Amino acid sequence: MSPIAPTTKQARKDCQYTAAERAIIGKYKAEYREQSTKELRKQVMEEKILPDIFNYWSEERGGRLLSEEESKPRVTVRFIHRDIVI
Repeated sequence: MSPIAPTTKQARKDCQYTAAERAIIGKYKAEYREQSTKELRKQVMEEKILPDIFNYWSEERGGRLLSEEESKPRVTVRFIHRDIVI
């Protein structure tokens, strides 16, 4: 009896993309690999892959831009002067 093969390919352990993002990128995988030079691969990346992934991310956030509050780093700085915490 042979083991049952999974129906979907699992992501590598170090993959930073979700399944939906990998599906978007995967649409252009064959075309990207067919390109013979770095310049042609760069063109596929800039003209097809990056716009699609950017649009997906924009739709995921509801089409809104980050507010000023969301874009600020969340770091608390404290100064200690003569044993007084400010």
